[in-house]
This record gives sequence, structure tokens and C-alpha cells, in this order.
Amino acid sequence: MKGILGFDKFLHFTAFAALSVASGLWFSRGSWLGRPGRNFLICLAVVFVYGALDEFHQYFVPGRASNIWDWVADIMGGAAGAAAALLAVRFWDMRPKGLSKAGCIY
Repeated sequence: MKGILGFDKFLHFTAFAALSVASGLWFSRGSWLGRPGRNFLICLAVVFVYGALDEFHQYFVPGRASNIWDWVADIMGGAAGAAAALLAVRFWDMRPKGLSKAGCIY
């Protein structure tokens, strides 16, 4: 399907969101809380470059097509994944302090 709509674009979005979250695991919780913009941009840059190289390589593979809309879906998924990583760290930081998982004070 032409454009940004289509199931294949959803798959690109999902795969590159997962790549972005995995890239976010390179950074510590403290790093995410201290420099969230930098970490977000690094995760997005990883996805940006990887997606561009993937589309470039597909140009040379018989039976595959290089498509700018696939790359756009990759980048959008990467941004969503980086945002999800940031939100997960911030949510985790909002937990009550002083309680273990069992609810006991430690």
C-alpha cells in the first residue's frame, strides 16, 4: 500500500519501537532522569541510522523494495519506543519509597 498506512507500516513501527526501547536499556535510570532529552535523541538516532541503512540495503535485494514510507514508520516507531522508555523510567521513579515488593519497610 502506498503512503504511511498499511499493515507493513505497523510492523515497521512495532519493530523499530522495540529497537528503540532496547537502545534505551543502554542507559541507567539515573541517566534517563538526569538527561532525558539526550537519551531520547540517541535512541532516535540509532533507529534513524539503522532504518536508513536497512532501506538502502533493501534497494539491492532482489524481490525487496526500498520505500521512504517504511523509513518514516521506522522513525515514528523509534520515537514512540524512546518515549515509552522515558515514561517507564519516570513511572518507576514515582513508586512509594521505603517499601519492598512485599509491602514491608526495609
